[in-house]
Amino acid sequence: MKQQNLALKKLKGIKPKGVKPRPSSKLEKLIEARNRAMDDYCFKGGLFFNDPFQKKYYISCLQQKAPSYYSGIEYSLNHLEEFMHSVIDEELNYAQSFVQGLFTGCLLSSLTRVNTYCYNKRTFVYFNSQGKDFKFPFHYATDVDVLVVENRSGLENINFIGDDNTHAFMHNFCSRKVGTQPLFSKAVVKPGEYETQVLTFLKSISRSNVDYVDVYSYYKNSKN
Repeated sequence: MKQQNLALKKLKGIKPKGVKPRPSSKLEKLIEARNRAMDDYCFKGGLFFNDPFQKKYYISCLQQKAPSYYSGIEYSLNHLEEFMHSVIDEELNYAQSFVQGLFTGCLLSSLTRVNTYCYNKRTFVYFNSQGKDFKFPFHYATDVDVLVVENRSGLENINFIGDDNTHAFMHNFCSRKVGTQPLFSKAVVKPGEYETQVLTFLKSISRSNVDYVDVYSYYKNSKN
């Protein structure tokens, strides 16, 4: 009888006494935070900027507001990657994709600042789109340490990312029909030398406790 009453309460939407609701996962919380950002910044008329200053102001406003959306969510790089792969197949319009890209840039920037100023450690990010099109990944991220983005099918670049201390490698394997030169930020890389440049740089920042070449190889082999 008790089990029957419990089932009836569930059907009626009544939370039985002593039964706690399942807490939302961090992935669900990040998606909810992204949705709130979209609700606030995806205007019905779309995104149309009359001049660069208007666009800069829009981006600045969202970047200042973004942390309030995910405040209280203790996420990691793994959660960020999980979030990006979970939404990569969603059919979004240009405005939604633009806001989502800015949102991922804010998430990355926040993580980088925490690692830098709280833990004094590097932030190495490897994101493999696995041939899918995640538009505007890490768009306009302000704080980036080491970022490697590979195997994208999209053509949108990652704009104005980080600063002079940023090392960002973007290689678009699925767009060779458009051009064979890899997309690369913060340095000039000759065609065909992408892998060598990445490994050379990662070797230069490796330490006795962290071998970033091994980390890169692990991520690359596990995602391909």
